[in-house]
Amino acid sequence: MSRFLYLVTAHTNPDQVCRLVTALLRASPHGEVLVHYDPSGPTFERGVLAHEPRVHFYPAPVSVCWGDFSLVDAFLAVAAWARGRLAFDWLIWISGQDYPLGPLGAFEADLAAGSHDGYLRHFPALAHAGWPVDEGRHRYLYRYWDLPAFPLYYRLPSLAKRGLGAARRWFNRSQPLVVLRPRYRDNPAKLGLRRWRTPFTAARPCFGGWLWLNINARALDRVLEFASTHPDYVAYYRHTYCPDESFFHTILANEPDLKIKNTPLRHVSWEDRPHPSHPRVIVTGASFEAALGSGMPFGRKFDADTDSACLDLLDARIAGETSS
Repeated sequence: MSRFLYLVTAHTNPDQVCRLVTALLRASPHGEVLVHYDPSGPTFERGVLAHEPRVHFYPAPVSVCWGDFSLVDAFLAVAAWARGRLAFDWLIWISGQDYPLGPLGAFEADLAAGSHDGYLRHFPALAHAGWPVDEGRHRYLYRYWDLPAFPLYYRLPSLAKRGLGAARRWFNRSQPLVVLRPRYRDNPAKLGLRRWRTPFTAARPCFGGWLWLNINARALDRVLEFASTHPDYVAYYRHTYCPDESFFHTILANEPDLKIKNTPLRHVSWEDRPHPSHPRVIVTGASFEAALGSGMPFGRKFDADTDSACLDLLDARIAGETSS
């Protein structure tokens, strides 16, 4: 019987993370859970989970900042720690705002019986129609530095902010050497300079995709080995923008002997927005019914503070209290 390890990385909503871990234990009676909780977030109280033998806590969690290499660093460290201490055949990486949409027995059986080494939403990063024009090029062909904070920006009139935004977009389109990225999610604004050398070739192109991995131990070992034996590759991605949405994908999709199926195994609610930067919260009603009807094992994303009824219904499904 294949062994499954569910890696949960989270930085907020500690009560919801505890609820997620409990749901995973119920949905996967033989699976184990590994938690990496960002120490810069609200205090995480382990409670009864501290005594649950199927739950493990990474002992040296690190702070993670959106859009930079810290999440890649965290995953590589946690995955290497897990490979040395835990026995598993599959690693399923989910966020603290994911949730199983029902029991996971059939999902685990399908992965164990299948011929694929991983399931990952991926695409050619430098020409992806789902991103704004030149987004892939600007993310992964430039080296970025943080710019000094401009604390008075938020005091500017809306008209001035819109004007600065339009000027930035014009500047980025008008020449190929420099990219300016605005402050986003409390992260500093960034300056990017076009690189003359990259690790990408026609034989090993740059891939992008959705972050969350679903890979077997063979594919995970390939990622860890590649990262440890290609320091130039790691150093290159360390100064890109949103490296977590390309670093793993470029390794896995270019390995000829790995079979990676192009699916995220997540239902995500984008709600037909043009170039959305983050999913909508799934709430009771149409978006929740769409998640249940998706056939995916997980939904993303849920927020107990916004709508806890969704999670109540999912807990009931997991416990077998509904007929769906």
